[in-house]
Amino acid sequence: MVGQMAGKDTQAQANVNAVSQSKKQWETALISVVVPVYKVEPYLDKCVSSIVSQTYRNLEVILVDDGSPDRCSVLCDAWKTKDSRIRIIHQQHAGLSQARNSGLAIASGEYIGFVDSDDWIEPKMYERLLQVLQESGADISICNYQDEPERNIQTASVIGTDARREFTPEDAIRNTFLNTRGFVEVWNKLYRKRILENLLFPIGRIFEDVYWTHLAMARATKIVYLDTIFYHYNQRPGSITQIHQKFTQVHHQFISIDLVEAKKARLEFSRQYFPSLEALSLYSYLTTCSSIFVQLCTTHRNIDPNGSFKRDLRQRFHRKIWHHAIWQYPLKMKVHFLLFRFCPIVLVCIAPLYMKLKHRNDSASLLPGQKYNSFEQGPRRL
Repeated sequence: MVGQMAGKDTQAQANVNAVSQSKKQWETALISVVVPVYKVEPYLDKCVSSIVSQTYRNLEVILVDDGSPDRCSVLCDAWKTKDSRIRIIHQQHAGLSQARNSGLAIASGEYIGFVDSDDWIEPKMYERLLQVLQESGADISICNYQDEPERNIQTASVIGTDARREFTPEDAIRNTFLNTRGFVEVWNKLYRKRILENLLFPIGRIFEDVYWTHLAMARATKIVYLDTIFYHYNQRPGSITQIHQKFTQVHHQFISIDLVEAKKARLEFSRQYFPSLEALSLYSYLTTCSSIFVQLCTTHRNIDPNGSFKRDLRQRFHRKIWHHAIWQYPLKMKVHFLLFRFCPIVLVCIAPLYMKLKHRNDSASLLPGQKYNSFEQGPRRL
């Protein structure tokens, strides 16, 4: 009897020690947060303040001054004097991807996060992302985010169900290809550093997240999604996402080509590593080509006056791809792709009406204020 009780006491003590060791490891794990900085003087202080105020204190904050022409360099140096956890890189302007790569190169944390310097985050973001990542044994944890209009007033607080869901790499990549909210973006996630070794952001690309995120997911063993809004995305006119919506004649063609090439790269990736996702990535690629074609023929005719870009888009839909794609998709998309292939002028004429009806039907099927989120409906298979 005494021996049995001693054995139970030993086991209980072992359990206590294991819990204590796990808690100690959780509290001491270093998170490196990479923040590219360029022409964000009005927003930088709010961004950095939200990071250094995290409830999880063991952070390394890497501010990468990408040759910003305003006072961002001065602000970065000022923050370094305020908080010893902050490290500064000053470099010549090389773009968002190179800035992130520079931060990754010196990051010493076991975990990596990214924050854009015109955004801000909730105080418990990294505490919760690290917690669910370690509890689930995942390599990437994801939180939800909220779109914010341009302002300097800190709004809202944590919103969401706090429900979590685990994904295999294939299902996470499927949601990325479906543009499910929160899956494509780089900045609403926490990554184990080991899966990012030698995985650089593509230089000179605008849609760097479309090129990069699925590659990181492919290296993970598991991805966990937390349905809580911890990240606030600032929708300002000068951001890259807003720039591509302006469709300026100077930049729109380059931006559109970059998006098309990003979707093509994802198609080639899926063919090589995830054949089960090929139909979905092909669908995304062809839809992007045809949608940009319609825009160039309707609302943005002045951007491609000689028609060379439109011809390039149609040539991408060559016979081999057309024959492979046409029989795999729903009837309305078969009609869409057939028109794009053989009679694009009809597609251009009916597309505005179709989009108006689609928007009306989608709006009618949602509750007031609700946004469509394919995550809530589960991964959609073609």
